[in-house]
This record gives sequence, C-alpha cells and structure tokens, in this order.
Amino acid sequence: MTTAAFGIVALLHAVPGCDFGLIGGGDANTARVVVDANDLDATLRVVTSTDFAPSPRGGEPVLRSADTTEVMPLFERTYGLPANRRFYAEVGSADSSEITISMRVWIGVRKEFDATRTVTEEILRFSFVSNEFGI
Repeated sequence: MTTAAFGIVALLHAVPGCDFGLIGGGDANTARVVVDANDLDATLRVVTSTDFAPSPRGGEPVLRSADTTEVMPLFERTYGLPANRRFYAEVGSADSSEITISMRVWIGVRKEFDATRTVTEEILRFSFVSNEFGI
C-alpha cells in the first residue's frame, strides 16, 4: 500500500522581505510556467530547476543545477518533472529596471501559483516539492 504525502511551498520573494504561502498539491508529471510583463519589449530572466534542496524554513532553496533563460513577454513553457517531483521557477527583470511581472505555474492541470508584482531587483519565486512514501 502506498501513502502519498504532498507538500508545496510557494514563496514570493521581494528584497528585503518575503511573503510565504502554502498551496494544495497537484498530481501530475509536468509543470507549466507562463510569464508576462507590462512592457512587451522588456527582457526577463527566467530560472528553472528540478535539482534543488528546499529550505526547511521557507527560505531560498539551494539550486544544485538550473537553467537560466532571457526571454521576452509572453513566455510559456512546459517542463517534465523528475521522479522526485521537484520544480523551482523564478522570474525577474534581466536589467533591474522597474517592471510589472506576472508568473503563473501549473502542476499538471492545477494552477498552483499566480502572482503579479512590480519589481526592480526583486524576483517572483515558486518551488514545488512532492514526496511519496511507501508503507
């Protein structure tokens, strides 16, 4: 018999403070990220990872490896989740100019994150961790 325990920590990081939120789990093998901004000519930096150590206290995770991409709004991409079902995404302005950014993340068909913020050096950050335990 298998018992699944799902844990998600979605956190919105803004320098110098942080906002933390807990959101219910989704059951799927993909993560879809949609990023938009109020300036369609802006360059945004998107960082994604499936190889990271989550912070036990809701702080910044430790990225063991990550992909960094500079994109223009509207950016949308779907990522496969590994067996450990971890996914991390962050977005910010590539040149630290003030811009309003939105990021939405779906795990499977369930929207797990939807935030819009005006940022300069800040970033929007989302992390998903799902663990399955066998008994």
